[in-house]
Amino acid sequence: MNVVLAEIGAAEKPTIMVLNKMDRLNGNGPGTSGILNRLQEQHPHAVAISAATGEGVPTLLAEIGTQLRPKREFLELRVPHEQAAVIARLHAVGEIVSSSYRGPAARFKARIPPHHHDEFAPYIVRGAQMAS
Repeated sequence: MNVVLAEIGAAEKPTIMVLNKMDRLNGNGPGTSGILNRLQEQHPHAVAISAATGEGVPTLLAEIGTQLRPKREFLELRVPHEQAAVIARLHAVGEIVSSSYRGPAARFKARIPPHHHDEFAPYIVRGAQMAS
């Protein structure tokens, strides 16, 4: 599998191993339940599914969502109140951790996807420190 990924230039991309046909391994023959256990031991991050029955598909979709979700930068931003469109956009694309509307500008601690960094760059005060 990794050889093929390298050949197509995708060796460094995140991957998910999907073990299909788990419906055929759930007790439908001698020793079949052990096969799934061994496969999951060999590939602990694999997701077992059955395309025929849909079993395991919600777990696969959740894992895909996790892999596709971009890492978010934790930033502190200061946005003048008159920049209401910027504040609305921040709420739309960011995850607001805290906010304060006191003073001449609204202050936010937020997680921003990296591809939106340039859009909010004029308002970034600094990379925020996460409270433990």
